[in-house]
Amino acid sequence: MRICLSLCRIGNKVTIIEKTAGLLPGEDTQIAGALRKSFENRKISIRDSCTIQKLERQGKIWNVELSDGSKLDAGQILACVGRRASTETLDLEKAGVKFSPKGIEVNSRMQTSNPDIYACGDITGLSLLAHAGSAQGLVAASNSVGESAEYDGTLVPRCLYTWPEVASVGIAVQQAQEKNIETKSQRFFFAASGRALAEGDSEGFIQIVLDKASEKILGGQIIGPHATELIHILSVAMKAGMNKKSLTEVIFAHPTFAEGIKGALER
Repeated sequence: MRICLSLCRIGNKVTIIEKTAGLLPGEDTQIAGALRKSFENRKISIRDSCTIQKLERQGKIWNVELSDGSKLDAGQILACVGRRASTETLDLEKAGVKFSPKGIEVNSRMQTSNPDIYACGDITGLSLLAHAGSAQGLVAASNSVGESAEYDGTLVPRCLYTWPEVASVGIAVQQAQEKNIETKSQRFFFAASGRALAEGDSEGFIQIVLDKASEKILGGQIIGPHATELIHILSVAMKAGMNKKSLTEVIFAHPTFAEGIKGALER
């Protein structure tokens, strides 16, 4: 997406074709909606719920036919597709290791169905992120030498280096509802941040998801300046089991982008 934004910024017409019903599948719908609005304000066309059915090259132009029957022309096409686990040559069946199209099945100790074999990284299908793979590797290595460690996927920050940046950790309100967890969410908009206004970068907001009864921090989503840096504050708070009161009592410097987290909690 960063490439698309850069191309748009220098005057190119950009169209994003997305197979799912919206941007950022699996992420908070409010954040996805805000990102879409930001893109559209930059004159980026978004065609979701469709795929490319046919491509034909005519000179320097690509003729593109979409699954909804519409057509468009493009000078360049950038294909961004997912990844899948490559298990075909590993003889996992002989080793007694269970796997699926998503990857090798592991427990929280990164242990496979064969207790003497551990797996980590993209091949587990848990999270296709480098920092998640590193965390899984540390857990697997510790347990393989007799220590006791567990991988907690809820603490993995998910970062998108778009413009504006997007980052999240833990669960969103919609995910909590699916798990019958009663939550409440609180927001702070960067438009109310002195630091953001001073730097001319006030687009976006911070959203924090709390357990409704205990006010324990369950997750957070950020869209806006330095989102991929700010999200770690919420990661640390979740790891420490902090609730709204305990994180609000932390002294944040002013003026900073980070104080928006306290601002969200004080709403």
